[in-house]
Amino acid sequence: MKQSPIGIIGSALTTSLGTTREQTWQAIAQGKCGIAPPTEIESPLPLGADAGQAANLPADFAADLPREARYLKWTIEHALADAGLVKDLPERTGVMVGTTLHGVRAAGEFLRTQNATPLRHFLAGNTLELAIKDLDIKGFCATTCSACSSSLGAIALAVTLLQTGKLDLVIAGGYDVISEYAYGGFNSLRLVADGPLLPFSRNRRGMKLAEGYGIVVLQRIDEASAEKYQAIIGGFGESADAHHLTQPHPEGRGAKAAMTGALQAAGIGPDQIGMVAAHATATPDNDAGEYAALHSVFGEKLRDVPVVGFKSHLGHTLGGAGAVELILSACALREQLVPPCANVKKEDVEFANLNVNTAPHPAAIQHTLNTSLGFGGANTCMILRNSKVRSLQTSEESAPIEVAITGIGVLIPGAIGNEAFTERMSQPIEMETLEAGAIPEEVFIHLLNARRIRRMSDYVKLSLAAAHLACTNAGVEQNAEFLRQCSVLLG
Repeated sequence: MKQSPIGIIGSALTTSLGTTREQTWQAIAQGKCGIAPPTEIESPLPLGADAGQAANLPADFAADLPREARYLKWTIEHALADAGLVKDLPERTGVMVGTTLHGVRAAGEFLRTQNATPLRHFLAGNTLELAIKDLDIKGFCATTCSACSSSLGAIALAVTLLQTGKLDLVIAGGYDVISEYAYGGFNSLRLVADGPLLPFSRNRRGMKLAEGYGIVVLQRIDEASAEKYQAIIGGFGESADAHHLTQPHPEGRGAKAAMTGALQAAGIGPDQIGMVAAHATATPDNDAGEYAALHSVFGEKLRDVPVVGFKSHLGHTLGGAGAVELILSACALREQLVPPCANVKKEDVEFANLNVNTAPHPAAIQHTLNTSLGFGGANTCMILRNSKVRSLQTSEESAPIEVAITGIGVLIPGAIGNEAFTERMSQPIEMETLEAGAIPEEVFIHLLNARRIRRMSDYVKLSLAAAHLACTNAGVEQNAEFLRQCSVLLG
């Protein structure tokens, strides 16, 4: 199986600075900021509160859809048009998007009115279904969530689907809608700034809530025609440091692992990065952890790499941030221009040798590095390559990878563990004797570290118990180093 490079053949943005990619890019290149008092949040905000509300769509566009589905539909259709694919999509076309809050506004409406009807729009699957219902898509379609790295992680999954030959074209990216829930949640954590968003500044006070929709259209490319593409995805890296539910690791260990993995996948060194699009939320701990990771990866050369914080212009678009900022990095590659970071002065940057870019300037950019660092230590990093630059890697033919199941873990009411489950399945099923309802904690608590689960939900406890059983069944439960290198997918 040859690892073909993946190219962006179309892209679209809807943000607080415009309803098209070019509107947003041009505004950012000019140093503009889209933060203003929001009019579409469902409940009144505190006096003086502001946010990055997406620009208004034409009133007659899909006016019957929920806000998140309407804006996602707009952005997907514009990305396809940009790729020249208005009609006749390839047979094996799929969709992979990321979000953190999907149809959360429907939940708010239910809580206010006690009318359950809006809840049909709550699930992410419904949002995606409404957004693509007019498109003839026959391939795999899914939504993923990894906190604020959701959409960059979705693009990484799309790359994998293409490289393994499962699909021939993938519509990928992500979104999050502006909502009272999101504002209230981040404000309760005291992460919302009362002034401008000031990434990496010593007087930074926090983030600005925003909504954003970013979509790319991806396909495998032939290096001979690479210059036809907007940008090439050179590689990506992901990690989950699980340091804390909301705080990043102070040394940026997870972020460093994702950056290092992306560079290795791209076959380049840090000295070949011409611009870093940092996660840069302007929250005290996040910026400090991200700087620690950048310094660890780039060393003294960090002073030579311009760093941009797109959130200073747009606000934090949550699950949409990774895709939105990747598309803006592709614009920087196309224009060979490093855009400014809004609101920050060079003398206010707290961290030594961090080259926060404060004014637009032309530059010879061959590769960009984007980071998305989510709650819970969910980290994704992606490298973009200028389509005019040849890859330094050679793709080699390799045999298909064979996958084996080495361990399973099962919990159901009345059968805790694999042996109990097997015994249950080997017996005749009598409906009147089947246990139903919740699984009592006392029957599986012995599988968990009681000190670490005090504030966890039953859902998380059961997932951990099943994972423990699976690792035990595979014989790896005592191999801490092996487990640290493992990945986890949870449905």
